[in-house]
Amino acid sequence: MKNINQTSPFEALREFYIPAFHWTMKAGTKRMYHLSVPLINKEIQVKKSSKKIKHTSFQNVILGAVRRMNKLFAPDKLRLEVIINKSPHENDLTLEFELINRNLFVISKEEYFLTIVARYSYNKPDKVTYFPILYRQWCSNGCVSILSEQFKEVIDAEKINDIGCEWTRCNFESYRNRLNNYFNYLKSHSNDSEQLRLSANTIASKLFNLSNSKKINRDNFINPEFNGDDRNIDLYFGRNIEQLGNNQFAVLNALTEFASREKDSDQRYKYFMVLGKYIDKEINKTVKLENQLGFSRLNWEELNRIYNS
Repeated sequence: MKNINQTSPFEALREFYIPAFHWTMKAGTKRMYHLSVPLINKEIQVKKSSKKIKHTSFQNVILGAVRRMNKLFAPDKLRLEVIINKSPHENDLTLEFELINRNLFVISKEEYFLTIVARYSYNKPDKVTYFPILYRQWCSNGCVSILSEQFKEVIDAEKINDIGCEWTRCNFESYRNRLNNYFNYLKSHSNDSEQLRLSANTIASKLFNLSNSKKINRDNFINPEFNGDDRNIDLYFGRNIEQLGNNQFAVLNALTEFASREKDSDQRYKYFMVLGKYIDKEINKTVKLENQLGFSRLNWEELNRIYNS
């Protein structure tokens, strides 16, 4: 999600609720299949083949996203909005949008959004990609994504209504509970503030490709509040330690706030994605070690020592 305040009404997808034309004609003695799309007031030929072309329509891609959202939230009502990340044009017939349920739910006393990304292109019309993203809202302009890759689905375009077995409320609730336990674990384990500060800087440099010596113009930030280089994670870390205590949960919050203040929406989106993948990896690392070692509460330093040994 580029910005929670950049959503559009679900009605914005109406212009893409168009069919594809799949027709045949003879070329000499052979029968040829043609695929075309009515776009920008004209019919654009996409592909021709001697074999039937596997494809779906944008309208079915939209319907598939809604059905997956409904399956995850049933029987709760949906309140849908959308962010259109990519619109089709003559040279690239790709539609990518993020379907958003504005109804929030709570994990570890924090509010989250669930969205579903749908991606489809007539340039590669045989596959459709869906994946949900769980967003934790930090402030009015920023969220961070966290959700396991197990939910990602790349499916045959002809089977768009065959929703994968992972898309169930039960599986999603299990992931939500695992996330809840992970956050509570981080909150309950205090550490030396200097070690946490070093941890925050190390993670920020690795995930966001930053260095303390690299100066970036303050104008790159939304509502800068600090003096000096706003790219310095220490500034965010100090405030979160005061609010949340000396723990890794404060580190994650500092990273989230850091990412959310990037003004460039595409760059901010990249920050959210890479941070979300990092959190999911850390959750899986913790669960793996708990299962292997047979205990449920690990000291943070001990966990990393074992994992990296």
